[in-house]
Amino acid sequence: MLKKADWVSPLLLVFTCLFPTASLLEATTFSGSKFGWQIHLPNEWKIEVLQDTGGSVSGAPAKAWMIKKDPMTYVIYQIEDSDIRNSMRLDEFKNKSFELISASMQHTARQVSASPFSNIDQIVVGNQVFDTLVWILEAPGRPDLKSMTLVAPMADKAVTINVSCTGADCDTVFRAIDNSHFSNPDGKGVVIPAPPPLPPTALRSTRDPVWDFTIPLGWQRVAVSSPEDKLAIEKGEGNSLSYSLMADEKHELALMTINDLKGEIFKETMTQFQQIAHENGLLFGSEEEVIMLGKAPFQTLSLSLVDPNTQEPVMVVAHLISMLNDKLAMIMITCMDELSCVEVQEAVEDSSFR
Repeated sequence: MLKKADWVSPLLLVFTCLFPTASLLEATTFSGSKFGWQIHLPNEWKIEVLQDTGGSVSGAPAKAWMIKKDPMTYVIYQIEDSDIRNSMRLDEFKNKSFELISASMQHTARQVSASPFSNIDQIVVGNQVFDTLVWILEAPGRPDLKSMTLVAPMADKAVTINVSCTGADCDTVFRAIDNSHFSNPDGKGVVIPAPPPLPPTALRSTRDPVWDFTIPLGWQRVAVSSPEDKLAIEKGEGNSLSYSLMADEKHELALMTINDLKGEIFKETMTQFQQIAHENGLLFGSEEEVIMLGKAPFQTLSLSLVDPNTQEPVMVVAHLISMLNDKLAMIMITCMDELSCVEVQEAVEDSSFR
């Protein structure tokens, strides 16, 4: 029977080949720089500072720390100077990260004749949404080897958390991650401006359209509520944007023109806002237009509730709809202050579909 150490070399190599080990500090609590991630683990865990060699997944400079119990049980927390708020760059970074660990886990599975299983999901760690890949290797006569890779954009940085564990240690480390938090999620300090969006390309009818959208600084991703929801972000109290893509499963959309859809979707929203304005003594305003996001035309309805005394907006809501590749694309925006409205409006206008 292979010993526990037989799992080690292929898996640990993928996380440590780029970062030589520095000094060890025994501690129960790790507090990371920049975003202040805090995680509590038992006393036998130790912290290793992993030095930057410029060989990170994104190719950008990186800082990393390993919180380790033994060669098979550890958490690696890494911050890379790679702006992945842009949806295309996020997908590219996430895929590279997931491909790297997947290749290692598949190699390990072959070496020890284990059965591999994997799953991609989203989880929330300290109010931050992470895209997550979990691998489990099952082999007779020994505890399962589990690996979890978490990826998220935070402020203007790429953040990853990599976990390896076996047996009961997995309960300890997963519970610690669930209870961890970020004390400085905005990464206060000097930040790098978001990169410009990539030029739009022609939409293809053979696949879902991709929205090339860069999340504004100060906004953060939140978990989506359904498979149709592709993106949800928010800022503070009441400021939000959501993007959904709905398939025409009952062949109802194919029978409707875009003006029919406008009537169905915009009319109800407009009626609700008019009622709210009447009940609260507010002024109601509306505006319709067509805007181009890349080569995709979006019908847009903007609604506003205005304080009659100050003439300042109390709430602004915008709905953008378009039929793309036989699917209904919907972008819904709510903002409660002028700065947030400008931030999200500029981000949407600078985006494109491909």
